[in-house]
Amino acid sequence: MFKGQLGRCNDTNGVIQWKHECVGYYIEDKYNKFGGVTGWKRTNRVWYTPINNYNDILHSMMTFFEISTLEMWPGMMYDAIDSVQLDHVPVREYNGAIAIIFIFFIFFTTFFIMNLFISVIVDKFNEEIKKR
Repeated sequence: MFKGQLGRCNDTNGVIQWKHECVGYYIEDKYNKFGGVTGWKRTNRVWYTPINNYNDILHSMMTFFEISTLEMWPGMMYDAIDSVQLDHVPVREYNGAIAIIFIFFIFFTTFFIMNLFISVIVDKFNEEIKKR
């Protein structure tokens, strides 16, 4: 569902819309320690994909596991909400309905599957204690 949609270009001036446009370089201001502009520098454009993505099975499983443990899930949800289509830069709050999928997944995995898994472990532990 989100394969290839979470990538973005490091040039965030709004001109780049697609992955194939993220080539060359752009001019970036250099700042001093007081926040004033002291000059400019050339920076190469780079298309990057965050570590938590859905581009292959391994990354998808790791991302879903991290969401089910409630570790940094809002950032992953916001990235998915901003996703537009394959190799397109994110658009802020493009598809808010994706949040329902994330919330349903969290309720299902965290409150149902994880509690069921933990209760089985506790029951087995109690059985072993009663045997002794």
